[in-house]
Amino acid sequence: MHMERRATIWLLATTFIWGSTFFSMKMGQAAIEAAAGQHSWHSGLLFLTLRFALATVLLSILLPRAWRALNRSALVDSVIVSLPGVIGIALQSAALRSGSSATVAFITSLTIVTVPVIGWIFLRQKLTPALWIGAIMALSGVFIMTDPLAGGFGWPEVFTLIGTVLFGFQIHFINHYTRKHDPEAITLGAFIHSVWACLLILVVLPEGRKFLDPDVLSLLLQPVNDPEPLQRWAILWTIPYHAIFGSVIAFLVMMRYQREVPATRAVILYCLEPVFAAWLAWWIAREGMTWYQLVGAGYIMIGNLACELLRRNEGPVPARPEEAMTPGTPAPPPPGRS
Repeated sequence: MHMERRATIWLLATTFIWGSTFFSMKMGQAAIEAAAGQHSWHSGLLFLTLRFALATVLLSILLPRAWRALNRSALVDSVIVSLPGVIGIALQSAALRSGSSATVAFITSLTIVTVPVIGWIFLRQKLTPALWIGAIMALSGVFIMTDPLAGGFGWPEVFTLIGTVLFGFQIHFINHYTRKHDPEAITLGAFIHSVWACLLILVVLPEGRKFLDPDVLSLLLQPVNDPEPLQRWAILWTIPYHAIFGSVIAFLVMMRYQREVPATRAVILYCLEPVFAAWLAWWIAREGMTWYQLVGAGYIMIGNLACELLRRNEGPVPARPEEAMTPGTPAPPPPGRS
């Protein structure tokens, strides 16, 4: 098989995996709460702690050289890279507790808009007409999708939007620090910092400490009381799935195949992530979408594609980690996936 076609298949599969992480994280959190008998947003922090701890172990086994490259400077700089991402994904997990997986996924895709806007505000980067057009269309899609005039824009949507802005900052930090350090070392450092950051919040907050009780943790190894097999065993499959596929394998695929695919094709592939998220949430988790949510999602998709595709005729404005790197540099995972 031709390398470009093989790379396209691998990146499409990775995008599918990222899309599947929305409904599965929602399932995993619900199962943790059911097993622990504690209904709180802290369940998402425990989920992320276990996910990134397992991802750290797996990446260390598969890429032991990452430890050799993780010197003191890289370890410190990876704090700056990881904190916006881990706070953003923690907000995303809180949003998923009561919000729609599809809505969260489509709003999260607005990083394509937030990255150039942040660059414009803080780095004096140029905002092209295509970016303005795409941003207006995408934000109009959010308005239609959430129907705020009817009370549809609540805390889940607020949390997701804040997380999307944080992911935008993380992309700029990735662009900067992966020029200074090995991307494998930065990714390993980000995994490590994500573990202690989530764990620290759990330890500090009284409600969080309840999830760390040994008796509660032992219950996570048992199936929850639910007739659906996927939900009954959700803890035992969602955490390994996110760690193995959503974090480690996604990183390895990006390192190997990102450079083999034309940028325009990569953009189209990545824009399919919320589409996969909505379809899987409907098919597996039985989360439906209303007609106006579908219309809003379409506006967001068109806006995102306009931001990425039209701007390429106006000169490069980095909006993804891999676009700001020197040729041949392996790209780290996009924000919220590390």
